Amino acid sequence: EGLRAMPKAPPHEAVTLHWPFTPAAPDFYTAYWSVNLQGTAKKQALTFGYDVPQIAPPLAAPPDFTDYWSGIVAEANATPATLQTQDDPTRSTTTVSVSRIALEGAGVPCYGWLATPKFPGRYPGILQLPGDRIRSLPPNTALADCGFVVMTLEPTGQPVDGALKPIITRASTNLDDPARIGLRGVMIRYLRALSALAAAPSVDSNRLAVTGAGLGGGQSLLLAALDERVQACAPDVPYYCHIELNRQRTDWPYWEVADYLRKYPDREEQVLKTLRYFDAAHFASQVTCPVLISAGIDDRYARPETIYGLYNRLAGPRAI
Repeated sequence: EGLRAMPKAPPHEAVTLHWPFTPAAPDFYTAYWSVNLQGTAKKQALTFGYDVPQIAPPLAAPPDFTDYWSGIVAEANATPATLQTQDDPTRSTTTVSVSRIALEGAGVPCYGWLATPKFPGRYPGILQLPGDRIRSLPPNTALADCGFVVMTLEPTGQPVDGALKPIITRASTNLDDPARIGLRGVMIRYLRALSALAAAPSVDSNRLAVTGAGLGGGQSLLLAALDERVQACAPDVPYYCHIELNRQRTDWPYWEVADYLRKYPDREEQVLKTLRYFDAAHFASQVTCPVLISAGIDDRYARPETIYGLYNRLAGPRAI
């Protein structure tokens, strides 16, 4: 109210307005203002963090959280992960060999790419996970050129090339049932993919890493917590972090979840209970490998407070 009472700014002169503000708690805040320039309103906004090392939203993991994930890991390891490969000369380069891959997992055949340096040797392996509703990533020849074997996988059974087809979103099905939610099958396939990558002829199984963006970023943290073979993790703007914190916002960021709840509003509590099993924040204390994580300060999907809340709880070496 005090700002609105300020007099007009003199022409060609700088005016400083002091706005005292005491944040309620460690968090990210957004300041909005509007300036009237000769009858034209100019609106601006600025998001800033306050005491971000102390951001620590409460956690509410399900009581059977450990048993639930022990069952998923056991199911993923119940049978050998068989990887079928087919060389693709059209996508290979003078230094990198690219292969199409097929992996059977949780009843769904998955497809993707394997990019391998052409020079003899055993290389670190990277499993790169796509984001939600994003087609499988192309073969990562750039990282392979740097001396990595890179596997990219589309976990819902979609083809990786050819004509663009409607996205089949199996990850967000059965959101109200922990035993049938699509994310459960996706994680089984990723665990199997990690085993297949470790067994690849050119891979040093003692040097495995996972990375991904968005949903893939969050799931990379789950893999780092669930599989001790993961020696490094690089999640890029991960989401499904601190779901309870997101619930307090006026705009629910995960639009598929919001769309589901619009159809079935009576299932909200059960959906939230189910998603808690996949909340990356609940895995932070189990991630002991080095983590390089990113956050977008103005990101309204993977909100910075949810990422810093997770980051502040990571057990191993970390950078953001």
